[in-house]
Amino acid sequence: MSLARATTTTWSRWAEDEGARIRADGRWREVRDFDGAGPTGRVWDGDGYRSVVSFASNDYLGLSRHPAVVAAAHDALDRWGTSSASARLVTGSRPVHSELEAELAEWKGTERAALFPTG
Repeated sequence: MSLARATTTTWSRWAEDEGARIRADGRWREVRDFDGAGPTGRVWDGDGYRSVVSFASNDYLGLSRHPAVVAAAHDALDRWGTSSASARLVTGSRPVHSELEAELAEWKGTERAALFPTG
């Protein structure tokens, strides 16, 4: 057996064994559907849905379905579409980003604010 094949076999065996240990310990993670708005909702646990509070949600204030937020999102889609096209430092910035930065800086009492909407 070649060294490459032996190494692949060793790693494959280790991964299978480690997966079995994680499952046996009850630590195996699976993606589950989360049905809800904000930090509360329901998850399917195999036997049915159960109510949960998600402490990992980015919507911890529960604003994702607030009528004013939804209306503003619709307005933004109508005005600017669904994409900024690229990172600001690559293709430039949309005026709305500069306007928001100026408003945030004024609100916080700072000279400037910087947003990075593409991560």
